[in-house]
Amino acid sequence: MFMHIKIVKALVNQIRFIEVNITNEDVYMLLLMSLPPSFDNLATSLESMSTKDVDLQFIVARLHHEVSKRKECESFETTTLVNKTHKSNEKLCFYCKKPRHFVRNCLKKKNDEKEKVNQAWEDHEQMFVVTLSANNHTTYDWIVDFGAMQHMTFHQEWFTTYECISPRRVFMGDDTILEAVGKGNIKATMQVGGKLLHTTITQVLHVPKMKNNLISVNKFISEGFKVEFDKDGRWETFCDVHEAKTIGKKLFLQRRFFTIKMQEGDDMLVHINKVKALADQLRSIEVNITDEDVYMLLLVSLPPSFDNLVTSLESMSTKDVNLQFIVTRLLHEVSKRKEYESFETTALVNKTHKVNEKLCFYCKKPSHFVRNCLKKKSDGKKKTNQTCEDHEKMLIAALNANDHTTYDWIVNSGATQHMTFEQEWFTTYERISPRKVFMGDDTVLEAIGKGNIKATMQVGGELSHATITQVLHIPKNEE
Repeated sequence: MFMHIKIVKALVNQIRFIEVNITNEDVYMLLLMSLPPSFDNLATSLESMSTKDVDLQFIVARLHHEVSKRKECESFETTTLVNKTHKSNEKLCFYCKKPRHFVRNCLKKKNDEKEKVNQAWEDHEQMFVVTLSANNHTTYDWIVDFGAMQHMTFHQEWFTTYECISPRRVFMGDDTILEAVGKGNIKATMQVGGKLLHTTITQVLHVPKMKNNLISVNKFISEGFKVEFDKDGRWETFCDVHEAKTIGKKLFLQRRFFTIKMQEGDDMLVHINKVKALADQLRSIEVNITDEDVYMLLLVSLPPSFDNLVTSLESMSTKDVNLQFIVTRLLHEVSKRKEYESFETTALVNKTHKVNEKLCFYCKKPSHFVRNCLKKKSDGKKKTNQTCEDHEKMLIAALNANDHTTYDWIVNSGATQHMTFEQEWFTTYERISPRKVFMGDDTVLEAIGKGNIKATMQVGGELSHATITQVLHIPKNEE
């Protein structure tokens, strides 16, 4: 943990060095988002605190304390395990873990089961009931369950969207087991704080054999809503999480904002609007999100097929770029790709009509073969003439290689490798398998080695010392 915090702080300092505004709140939010799942309980306990009561030093201290506490717990568990090994042959009850009886005779299990039945009846009497009107149908009561993990109903006609699913077991509070056969969304109207609120309840399970409609508070909270009731069980608060300003709310939105990704095939405009909407929600709870943060996130969230565009934009100065420019470039790129795909489709259709027609492999025209192609013969003559002209126009550079006599080197803008026939010039040399080299006059030579050459050249009127690397050695090259 100490090293992780140190790495995060070092990265923050590097970002601040290039004049990017990173606050201490950004740092501790990042620390909480980067923790592994084993720290979820700690993160949850911190999320309920107000940002006014928390700072970077407090979060770092809590993390160090949590690590220290875990080490002590591990040490205690190790000691306990050693003590247990001495009694490994003693028979224990699987329920209460005490010796000299089996689970079927366990008095603690029987007492606990009685208490569980009584508690279930007490909980049922204390359960909140809210009145919702679903899809403008008759008003029905929905039981608000603080233990359930899913919303459930037996009314299929209420769903605005519905999807059949494989039968799924649902374990009810009275130990009965029912089956969910579908899921979807339900538009509902509820009374919150004396006012009517129109909302959509998502991911509701359809359980035909249920006798009551059930709303899960846990499900609402996991989807980012704040839910509160008054002492009489009336719905007092139901709002989106970003309306409050606790650490949990900020952490929830920042995690969504910084982890959003566009998948291949997704609509670019929809993705841009999602990012902008999340940025607006963060700004509404006083998180400093600049336009630069938004367009940087847009570029980071693009799929690999946009890598070339991102690379071309990376070379630009931040002074020449703004959010509107990036959005325009992205939409233009998508439009260009659609046009290209349309052109390829048209070309493919045209090709299919002539699939049986014989074509010349050189000029792609019908009714003759490549050996009889007049265009190929004409191009061959032009190439020969052009080679002679290019050779005359080539630049000549004078280099002094390894303090030897000065020689002229031809500067060739078309070649992809340095080449020489002087083996003694190499400061490092490595034999290679004979490799064919195609020259500009269509001759083919063989390279048998490669290495580095130290050279002195005249640049801008001054002598410059350099090392020419990966030079091919071609003994038959007379250039």
